[in-house]
Amino acid sequence: MIELIEVSKSFGANVILDKVSLRVEEGETLALFGPSGTGKSVTLKHIIGLIEPDEGDVIVDGVSIPNAGRSELKRVRQRVGYVFQGSALFDSMNVEENIILGMPEQRVREDKAGCHERAMECLRLVNLERQVADLYPSELSGGMQKRVAMARAIAGHQAYLLYDEPTTGLDPKNASIITNLIAHLQEELGVTGIIVTHDIENAFRVSDRVALLYEAQIHALGTVEEFLESSDPVVQSFVRPDTESVPTA
Repeated sequence: MIELIEVSKSFGANVILDKVSLRVEEGETLALFGPSGTGKSVTLKHIIGLIEPDEGDVIVDGVSIPNAGRSELKRVRQRVGYVFQGSALFDSMNVEENIILGMPEQRVREDKAGCHERAMECLRLVNLERQVADLYPSELSGGMQKRVAMARAIAGHQAYLLYDEPTTGLDPKNASIITNLIAHLQEELGVTGIIVTHDIENAFRVSDRVALLYEAQIHALGTVEEFLESSDPVVQSFVRPDTESVPTA
């Protein structure tokens, strides 16, 4: 379970999060929408302790992230896979080496053969052939790089997956492929996921619930059906962007 409890964060005079509370249940996939610059990625970084809240608490796997010691925070992070917006693959490493980075350090040191087989299994889970393992990121398409990033995020049997704009920069076909993979991983592995995205159509396909971050707060939270049926003008501006726009500042 992931829970944010009245989390506030400001950078200078800029209030990014204002007493944000959000709970993601085990096995659930939640999509987080909102205008650019409203703190969606900042929210994800709070979950893995890359950013500390000014106020409030973040609970992951029963652990208070802001109050966790170094070893406890490391243990939690090993259970959380993060798919970065730009994939964040290391150019000097081949695909297999990039995937192995998602595995616990001790296992990498002690079980190289097992790590190799796990990397191959992760390639299978994201629908890539074993031959891809020897390629370098520069030899992959954008869609394939995203899939390798997803393979790395699950390589250590992570229980939680955080996706930061997973379909950004992809053509509609590849965006649909990535969306199908998110659904596949949730179904096959039972992971708990949060998807930060502007791709509402694809996110609706795989999400159990949807949250709208607007003006530093959770403006709306509910099922996909509840969002689609909502008469709230702010919600409608995201669900149906062809309607009259709502100010974002």
